[in-house]
Amino acid sequence: MSISIFDIASGISWTEKHKIYFKPEERDPNAFIITEYLNDASPEAITNDINILSELFRVMQTNDKALIDEHIMSKLGGYTEYDDGLYVFVTGFTDLSPSVLYDFHTSTLFLTHPNLSIKNKFFITAPELIGLLRFKESLVQIFP
Repeated sequence: MSISIFDIASGISWTEKHKIYFKPEERDPNAFIITEYLNDASPEAITNDINILSELFRVMQTNDKALIDEHIMSKLGGYTEYDDGLYVFVTGFTDLSPSVLYDFHTSTLFLTHPNLSIKNKFFITAPELIGLLRFKESLVQIFP
């Protein structure tokens, strides 16, 4: 099942050049994690994140744990220990904003927010996240 902006956001607004904001869908308590991630993403960050996610997805599709581990260690900076396991920081932000993490053991991608417990996760596939980033990228071009 593919995720659309309408699954995570109940509204869209814009205020200035490249400043588009998605209002989180209230039915999903973790929707604000993904909407905040998208809200914080600049045009440059979108391009960078799409490239990183595309490359990770290509490697993940091989199902070769050794190749995936090599990619993680050489391209993504290795593993980070959190309260409930080891994860890989894929992209996003390392300050007080959402991050995209990868669980090597379950081969899942999710977003989390540093102001919440690591147990608050918004699970998403790389193609879904790339699709949402491309959607925001197209809005930025429409509303410059």
